[in-house]
Amino acid sequence: MEEVIPTYQFYYAPSFKDKKLIFRSTSLGENDRSRKEFLRIKKKLLDNQPLNIEEKKFFYMGIRISQIPEDGLITDYEECNDNHFKFTYLAYARDLTGGGTYMNVKNGKFYRREPEEIQSDLLFLEKCYEKWKKDLENIQPSDRVLVFINQEINEHLKVLKGQPDYNEMGFFRKSNKYLFAEKEIYLRAKWLKLSADEFFFYSDPEKLSIEVNGRRIKFDERSYVHITYRHYAVNNQGVDRGKTYHSIEINHYQIHQHVLKILKRIFSNGIEPMINTPINFLYRGKPFEIYLIEEAGVFIVISFYPLPMEDLGYFSVKRPIDNELVILRR
Repeated sequence: MEEVIPTYQFYYAPSFKDKKLIFRSTSLGENDRSRKEFLRIKKKLLDNQPLNIEEKKFFYMGIRISQIPEDGLITDYEECNDNHFKFTYLAYARDLTGGGTYMNVKNGKFYRREPEEIQSDLLFLEKCYEKWKKDLENIQPSDRVLVFINQEINEHLKVLKGQPDYNEMGFFRKSNKYLFAEKEIYLRAKWLKLSADEFFFYSDPEKLSIEVNGRRIKFDERSYVHITYRHYAVNNQGVDRGKTYHSIEINHYQIHQHVLKILKRIFSNGIEPMINTPINFLYRGKPFEIYLIEEAGVFIVISFYPLPMEDLGYFSVKRPIDNELVILRR
């Protein structure tokens, strides 16, 4: 089973919609231009005007690389918290204890974090964790991303508490080991919330669904949350080892494109959508599974994940769709 550990590659989202926020070169002219954009956003921030996702990201990136004391520090601006969390969390996702080896990047070069930096980062993550738990106490039903994320949190906590080490009779039920595992579930969910907000900010709503033979197939908030939380960003704490995980060659910001294109090719070849029954297939030689549900006549993608190669032995029927795609049936 292939496991993909969170890396800095997961931090980088699609390019900016606002072309003024794209760093085009390292020339002096470009540096002056981007500096003006940074100061424009800073003034907007200091005037208590709201920043959108891109402006927050651009400003955070500017603060990270700035060597001008008057610009201040990341910790001086609340608007930097979300992006700083995303960047910091990925460095510690495998081990929140502080006892591991943690890398950072400065001036384009990676370096090993010193104990003082580690302690500062872990304190920041602890504050994020406490605030996040309070935020989850006031979920609005209209925030579908948050509703589905909370469901994932509760389900994963239930699985965690059901493990022999952590159940009521377990030796580690109230230990630091359990607390770190619980914290990881919450922090991974917070990372996912920010990732989902960015995903839907950049995604064209019209490209989140397709119509094939009069049937509408949709990739929505539940699709993104379920697939990304369960089948990306695997780590050591509280993870379900019975699951499989996507490799980074399928970018989670483009996961809807992969799923919908594959389903369109399948259903355009006379195969009817199946509800509550897995759709199994080989794609470029690798086995996958997709689940759909139906709501109000619309088919919703509920899950998409790779299968272990050894599962191929369970399928007796193979129907080629094209040179990349083969339907599998038991």
